[in-house]
Amino acid sequence: MADLAGIALSGLRASQTSLSTTSHNIVNVDTEGYSRQKTGLGTRVPQSYGGSFIGQGVDVESITRVSNQYVVDQLRRDVASYNSFDAYYEYAVRVDQLLGDDSTAITPSMQSFFDAMQDVSNDPASIPSRQVLISSGQALVNRFNAVYEQVYQTNETLNI
Repeated sequence: MADLAGIALSGLRASQTSLSTTSHNIVNVDTEGYSRQKTGLGTRVPQSYGGSFIGQGVDVESITRVSNQYVVDQLRRDVASYNSFDAYYEYAVRVDQLLGDDSTAITPSMQSFFDAMQDVSNDPASIPSRQVLISSGQALVNRFNAVYEQVYQTNETLNI
């Protein structure tokens, strides 16, 4: 026959643990970042007695954190998105700095090239104007290549 005192004691201990968990939740209700806990109870293996089973009491199987899995999953996705956007933002800032600085940007070389084209269109027979156009074109190509290389290096550095 089952030990009635043992069964009762297991119930009392399980209830005591549940009350402790509840009091822990109450104490931490205003603690930022705290997640409520719950006590998981389970039956002990019943004992066979005369063709039937007699319960042996209850055990505390777990104390688990209560959370909304949807919210946790959404938070993980949002953090991953934030990190991805942050990396792209850093990349965009570097490229903006590269293209926004007159010493490294394409704009001055393009302006010089178009000024040389204007000079050649005004005086197509002028050999010096043509040579300036050719050298301005080469300088523009070199500037494009240098900017490409810097953007490529930035891309490699950030591993995007």
